[in-house]
Amino acid sequence: MLLLKNDIESHFKSLSHYWTLNSKMDRLYFRKETQSFNEGLQIANMIGKIADELWHHPELTIKFKSLELEMTTHDKNGLTKLDFKFAEELDKKLNL
Repeated sequence: MLLLKNDIESHFKSLSHYWTLNSKMDRLYFRKETQSFNEGLQIANMIGKIADELWHHPELTIKFKSLELEMTTHDKNGLTKLDFKFAEELDKKLNL
């Protein structure tokens, strides 16, 4: 079920500063600078494990010294509780 604007804003407040929300409020973005490409790969592997556990897979980009992630529930065309559960789990695993 799609979240309403108030629910999205409430959930978003609990996330780390690495997350942003687009103006349409239908996508979450995560961007983190890394010390190396290898660190980005390690975080990507962590993201892969979370994705498989939740059966919810984000768009992921690994760059030389950064990692970017885009999160939405494609079959609902917007944000659901699952998107925020994923984001909260990633923050927890990264101690953010």
